[in-house]
Amino acid sequence: MREIKFRAWMENKMLSHEDLVDMDQESYAMYTILTEPQEDITFMQLTGLKDKNGKEIYEGDIVEYNDFNSLRTGGHAEDKIIVGKVVFSCGMWMVEENNCGHDLYEGLVNDEELEIIGNIYENPELLEGTA
Repeated sequence: MREIKFRAWMENKMLSHEDLVDMDQESYAMYTILTEPQEDITFMQLTGLKDKNGKEIYEGDIVEYNDFNSLRTGGHAEDKIIVGKVVFSCGMWMVEENNCGHDLYEGLVNDEELEIIGNIYENPELLEGTA
């Protein structure tokens, strides 16, 4: 069974799952943050997958990888570098790039070099030109 974890963007700071759990453990303030709608906090879920460095991939991460899709290339190993943000769409984790969705798991299988290069809050410039 996969681990369910979240991280959060709050007050221009990325809080890890551990930060969320450690924030005033069992206090009313933490209960409120996790259970009531918050305008200034955005939660991102863990995908259950890891990049080439063993780093956990979360929703909102920006990843880069080489798409070796043999169906797209007709069996030839043509390079197509994908840079996009991780989103949950159509019941699966996807990499959104140029208004197109790529299966995150397939990206990991096709390119063992898939790497997190940032996230949409701290590094939005990485997505410039991929709208």
